[in-house]
Amino acid sequence: MTDDQFIKLRDKLNELLSAINRLEKVMSRNEDLREKTRKSHQSSFIIAANSTKIRAGVEILEDQKELSN
Repeated sequence: MTDDQFIKLRDKLNELLSAINRLEKVMSRNEDLREKTRKSHQSSFIIAANSTKIRAGVEILEDQKELSN
């Protein structure tokens, strides 16, 4: 992976993390609605899991980049 590819991928993943964080804030503001439906509750777990996976992916990419240097 070239430096430019790595930077672009990292930037896109960080943009995705920012969007997920905004979504989590919106969902926390609507906590009452989230508790009323099971699907909304499940969605919050899916978002959190995906966010964790993306964070881990960013860390792995950064580690791989450091190891390749």
